Amino acid sequence: MLDEVEAERGGRAAMSVTQREAARAYAGLAVELAKLHAAMAGGQNVDLEALGQIGDRMDRQARRMGSPKAPEREGVRERYARRRP
Repeated sequence: MLDEVEAERGGRAAMSVTQREAARAYAGLAVELAKLHAAMAGGQNVDLEALGQIGDRMDRQARRMGSPKAPEREGVRERYARRRP
């Protein structure tokens, strides 16, 4: 999870210390949220307040990380050069 979050933001080297710590917190919260969702899907009673709190905390960490970076698009020259033998 952490690797994916960091990759969305240009990789670990492109992130500040604050962004990396927010990414770690976000990834941990995402795992906990997935566990609650799995329990709910399995028919277990889940603390909905805890579910909401985790979601709110994930949102806060996501804002600290900043927006994901769009992947760089291949240019026309690169595509043309790749096609040529």
